[in-house]
Amino acid sequence: MKVALVTSGHENLGVEYLSACLKEKGHQVQLFFDPQTFSGGLFLKVSALQKRFSLKDAVVRKVMAWEPDIIGFSCMTHNYPWALQVARKIKQQGSRIPIIFGGIHATCTPETVLRNNCVDMVAIGEAEKSFPELLDHLANKIMTAEVKGVWFKKNGNIISNPPYPLADNLDSLPMPDKQLFYDKMPVFAKTKYAIMASRGCHFSCTYCCNNVLKKIYKGFQLRRRRSVNNIIHELLLAKTKYNFPYVHFYDEIFPSDYEWLEEFSAKYRQLINLPFIISHHFNLIKEDKLRLLKEAGLFHIAFGLQSASEKIRREVCHRYQSNEDVKKAANLCKKYGIDFHIDHIFGLPYETEENLKLAVDLYRETAPNLVFSYWLTYLPGTEIINIAQEAGLIAETDIRFWEDGGKTFHDQGKYNYNKMFKEYELLFDLIPLLPVNLHKSLQNHKFLLKFFPNNYFTHFFLTFVSGLRLQRPIYFDRIRYLLSRKYVP
Repeated sequence: MKVALVTSGHENLGVEYLSACLKEKGHQVQLFFDPQTFSGGLFLKVSALQKRFSLKDAVVRKVMAWEPDIIGFSCMTHNYPWALQVARKIKQQGSRIPIIFGGIHATCTPETVLRNNCVDMVAIGEAEKSFPELLDHLANKIMTAEVKGVWFKKNGNIISNPPYPLADNLDSLPMPDKQLFYDKMPVFAKTKYAIMASRGCHFSCTYCCNNVLKKIYKGFQLRRRRSVNNIIHELLLAKTKYNFPYVHFYDEIFPSDYEWLEEFSAKYRQLINLPFIISHHFNLIKEDKLRLLKEAGLFHIAFGLQSASEKIRREVCHRYQSNEDVKKAANLCKKYGIDFHIDHIFGLPYETEENLKLAVDLYRETAPNLVFSYWLTYLPGTEIINIAQEAGLIAETDIRFWEDGGKTFHDQGKYNYNKMFKEYELLFDLIPLLPVNLHKSLQNHKFLLKFFPNNYFTHFFLTFVSGLRLQRPIYFDRIRYLLSRKYVP
């Protein structure tokens, strides 16, 4: 069958794995892609240019011209409104081609997604096994009710199927179809190599999709990892085809088993020998493991902290590290010459200015190379929504509006327009750029902050400048991406 995969924003590993599995079964796959260059999904949001650079209509034309048998959209919460708009445009053409939505947003709220007239089916969770099985059923005119992991409509009713069992052995999956995105945006192959060594997470933070996935996959082992040999095999193949300067592991938490790390460090250093980035948890950083990662080529770690208040982290986020754990991990990174950045979320329930002052002090003391600050995204089905409702921050109508794609993640929450949070966002951005005493003076004389334009571009620019100071400027690839944008969906 001919399968059109539609997505936007950036390279998507889930789509690449799905494409590889479909091609392995003999299906034709074509990607239709909109970079959404100035929509904010990449980091830079310029409303005046967003419509001018939109490729929604071009995507629709290309999809219809290819005449696929099925159209699949991969949606996260931030690009769900875009996906709905494109799907509606396709249906408005009089198309009878079935449309299926997948991705984490559709997984978290399948019934809401299916209420849209432009959506015929929803794929739940990992679809590498369920989607090919669905295509077999559609090709043989068999009822889709027999396919686990797929919800669909029948006679005006929603038929909900249980999730498809997770792949226990990640090594059994084919190598991701990287060329799918590289053909559309060749710059992807030149900036970094995106890969995952594992799936799932140790934790269930209230604002994270894993908070929902662990309920959906109750009874399954969500946390799984690939063998070292399987990872090395993929990277060796990639090195023969592409010229990328570093590797970015997109695991939510990079594997921390000592024996696995020992094998990984030796083989990666010997056979790949490229710098790499990981994400990790402050509590899981131990010196012996960090030393192995440094020997392998680790140069940067992304840490999620979200709030400097231990009480907020514990009671609102369900994150249980102490600030002493944060300081110890930061000191270990400095000892081994490893750059790191800290993620901070604005708009968490019960956050106060005192908490933000504490964050400034903690970030100055730990001196991360970057402080990435984000506005809280209320992902459908996550526990943070209940907490925010109890705190009086959001109403039921807000939740329905977001689930229906009425707003993007840049527009959620009442805190977006709070001047105090904008001031602290600017203070966080300046921590890596200013000497400690000068930064303290700026904090004590906040009227000086008025000399900085208080907008999204300022935040982007300052974090970009901080990124340029890193050993490998992790923001520079985003600029190359913007400048290399192709007008082909």
